[in-house]
Amino acid sequence: MLCAYPTVKYVQIQDSRLVCLRYTLLLAIAFYVGFFEMFALGGWLDPSPVVGVVRFSLQQPTVDNCDPSLPGCDNAFSPVDTMPYCKQYYSRNNNKTEYKGHVYPCEIYEAASAQLINEKSLTVMTRASTTEQEFVCPASTTGSCPNTYNNTSPAYKFYVHQSESFTVLIDHAVTASKICTAHQQQQLTTDGTPHAVNYACSAESAAYQGRLYSKNQHLCQQEAKKQNAFYDYRSNFSTDTAPCYINPNRTQTSHQDFFSLNVLLQAAGVNSLDDCNINNDNGDNKCQTFRDTGATLLLNVFWSDFVNYRGVVEPHYYYSPQLVGTSSYKQFIPFYHGHYRSNRTLLNAHGIRVAVLLGGEFHMFHSVTFLVTLTTALGLLAVATTVVDSLMLYVLPEKDRYNQVKYDEAVIEADDAVSSTLRAGWGHLRQVNQNLMTMNNNHNNNNNFMGMSNNTFTEDGPQEPNNNAVMDPYLQQEDNDNNNQSLVDPLLPAGAAGTTFQMNERPTTDPSYSNE
Repeated sequence: MLCAYPTVKYVQIQDSRLVCLRYTLLLAIAFYVGFFEMFALGGWLDPSPVVGVVRFSLQQPTVDNCDPSLPGCDNAFSPVDTMPYCKQYYSRNNNKTEYKGHVYPCEIYEAASAQLINEKSLTVMTRASTTEQEFVCPASTTGSCPNTYNNTSPAYKFYVHQSESFTVLIDHAVTASKICTAHQQQQLTTDGTPHAVNYACSAESAAYQGRLYSKNQHLCQQEAKKQNAFYDYRSNFSTDTAPCYINPNRTQTSHQDFFSLNVLLQAAGVNSLDDCNINNDNGDNKCQTFRDTGATLLLNVFWSDFVNYRGVVEPHYYYSPQLVGTSSYKQFIPFYHGHYRSNRTLLNAHGIRVAVLLGGEFHMFHSVTFLVTLTTALGLLAVATTVVDSLMLYVLPEKDRYNQVKYDEAVIEADDAVSSTLRAGWGHLRQVNQNLMTMNNNHNNNNNFMGMSNNTFTEDGPQEPNNNAVMDPYLQQEDNDNNNQSLVDPLLPAGAAGTTFQMNERPTTDPSYSNE
């Protein structure tokens, strides 16, 4: 039926199997929503992303990691001729080396000369080349300048000695602006006393513990021997298998994190700077190592104040290094000497660029977030009904009987107010139409009857037509003095004209009439 309305029919089925299954599913869903979604995953909390700033500092290898700016702090460089990538080592071994990359002379640089610092990145020089140049393009009338500088000496290429042993200090701080705004609005109670705040809105790395994520098996085993490799960035369970989390070195006074460049590279999956980055195709079995080409190392810092199954805790963070594959990095730096622009030394520096990306979330309770998570998760309750109905209709032996009971097709004409009104209106219109047709027929019949009865008959014979005869049988006599008017019986059939009785007259043959 085109205008049929399907609706739900509720049937109560006494089947213990279906009842047990339904309540089991409802309990499981309630446990999932209440324990897992709300408690374990923090569905009642509103996350707020953090933003922050970072500061870098580079230090050359020193004895016991002392501060080289303090008196009595000595460098801890190894002899240059002991490094296989150095030309000094090549010369000491009768021009023989098994190094798989290019061999260049090694120069000892301190941190101030080996670092290139930008806003959110630090570059540690690993290889460089210097070129002496002179200015050859003074102002002239021609206005053209094919070459600005000419080289006065060939480029001198060298490695920065033991650059992987330099340590990188990272100091960072983050803030969650949405939570801080909420704290400012709730900072004072009605009596003006400070209000206790239970949610963090900002944090500094020096005040909290962080760890370095490593996926290098060799590094995890080395740190496990020092009891410094852990299963998780929050737990105290040690492990010697990758991946692991490593505690950073910290300065004694300011408690700031620092790592050696070699540890950061190993945590990112590179064993050393001497691993091949780009393979050459010239057939000399040599490659361009990371020490030669440089690379970009992304150091992601994730902040959080939430732990699964524990809820909101104090802020914590961890570092996750990632090396951009087959990347290289270099930067040109001019050093002018003598008269300005007349002579310069152009430094072409290659190195490992450490770029820090700060991210993470802090959390606080928010009623809207709680309600949205709750109502969304409770939508799973419909799954219990769907599973039970499917089992009842398609699996159980009584499925045919259950199908007959559940699905029942019945056509019922609703006796509602609209239908009753329409039927009553339609019946009234039909009755009015029938009455009009009846009155029209009676009117036509009466006209025919009057046409025949205008010629009246008396006992003495036919008389002249009485023009005062009443034509409408439903009109009543208004003037009783008009005795000459004739009255026609409306009950006479059409065409049956009878004797017309005059008022105040009677048939002479009827003895029942007498004058009053």
